[in-house]
Amino acid sequence: MKRLASSWRVRTEFDEYLDLARWLVEMRADILDNLEMFLPANLKDTAPNQLPLEQIYAVNLFVYHSDETSSSVILESNLSYESLFGRIEYRPAEGGLITDFNMVRVGSIHRRMAVC
Repeated sequence: MKRLASSWRVRTEFDEYLDLARWLVEMRADILDNLEMFLPANLKDTAPNQLPLEQIYAVNLFVYHSDETSSSVILESNLSYESLFGRIEYRPAEGGLITDFNMVRVGSIHRRMAVC
């Protein structure tokens, strides 16, 4: 019963952020549907194409600071497309390359806009 009360408190605390509240509810449901992934034996023996738990439930966060009055200046000493606009990194898997949202690297423009 205590777990239900705690879950409800988290949802009501973030209720004004609808997307975050929805994500928390969906993440909780997914964890409850896949409890066997959290068993000690399954933590060690993962399939080659299965992501680790910390990547399955990871969040790539962008924050918009529109209420700030000052603007930041970022000096870019290595001027290239990737340093300005960012890049997507890849990792090898079963003879190919895969990526996910955790492998997005921001560039100077994102840092200048203070969205990361």
